[in-house]
Amino acid sequence: MRIRKWTVSLFVLVCAVILPFSSAFAALEKVGTYGLTINTGQETGKLTYYRTSYIHSDGGSFKVCNKNMGTTKFFVYEYDPNGGYGNDDYVYSWTLSMGKCYTFTNLDKFKDGDNNKAELYVKAALPSGGLAFERQVILYD
Repeated sequence: MRIRKWTVSLFVLVCAVILPFSSAFAALEKVGTYGLTINTGQETGKLTYYRTSYIHSDGGSFKVCNKNMGTTKFFVYEYDPNGGYGNDDYVYSWTLSMGKCYTFTNLDKFKDGDNNKAELYVKAALPSGGLAFERQVILYD
């Protein structure tokens, strides 16, 4: 009887420790690798803004990884089709070196529209020139 109580106690402890972590990480799945293409009309000095296409996010967390660029500051925005040019919602920004990632959290407040999703995109200011496959991010939702 004593061994059974110990086994049950150990099982409950293991479940209490593992389940919160496994469910948190299971929610993030790789959406894909996206090239940053020129965002027409937005230039600052010698830097040009580049961006990904829209990602329909379930909210919660959104992870951005710098695949193949030097240290770059990334901006995450939520697309607002009714707001007109320049009225997209700023979500967050972070500087990442090549191969590094950052997870943006608490994005449920950006879900909207008929699909109840957040239309997110990543933007970065980089020197002009180059091709999209030379400026890539890996996105997880």
